[in-house]
Amino acid sequence: MWEYITGALAAPVQTFRETSQKQWWRQALLLVGGLALLRGLVSAAAAQEAPPLPSSLEMTPGFPGFLATAFDLLQSPLFLLASSLAGRILVWFLGGVIFLAVGKLFKGDGNLGGLLAALGFAEAPRLIEIPLTAVLSLLGLPGSILAGLAGFGFGIWILVLDILAVRESLRLRTGAAAAVVLIPLGLIFFLLFLLGVILAISAIFATAPAL
Repeated sequence: MWEYITGALAAPVQTFRETSQKQWWRQALLLVGGLALLRGLVSAAAAQEAPPLPSSLEMTPGFPGFLATAFDLLQSPLFLLASSLAGRILVWFLGGVIFLAVGKLFKGDGNLGGLLAALGFAEAPRLIEIPLTAVLSLLGLPGSILAGLAGFGFGIWILVLDILAVRESLRLRTGAAAAVVLIPLGLIFFLLFLLGVILAISAIFATAPAL
């Protein structure tokens, strides 16, 4: 398994082709889950350094007590680990389902197991990104800026690997594989933007003084 992790970094095309043909989705699941737990551990460590909810706010008359409890729960290591693990695996699986459905529209030839295998190993750069950005974030504001830039760079890298994973597992041309990945992502970003606009307009009207 380790050779395929390093292969995804050094020789992604051959690696994705082999993992897809071998239907290594279980091994990919282990990688995705392990990376999610690593991300959760980093988040849990950062949460321990975060300032607690101000006691003055908790004692404010009318402040709901359950909000303080919910805040503590959301910052708990167990919740951060569980949410990171469940969320990342869900995104990986749903991404495979969506890419497969869109890929079929482009005459892709493959199955969900092979696609999930390739997409899982496409996450290999996270093994470098997660500890690197965690260390950089400890260096104050300059480190946080560098961590953000590094995260953006790794995101582009993984996006390219996702396109290669789709291309090799569904036997598509590069342009078609890029469309399979970018069309759903673009649609998701558009819907999120639209939702943000609707919420902003609703907030403006809700706070506007009555005539």
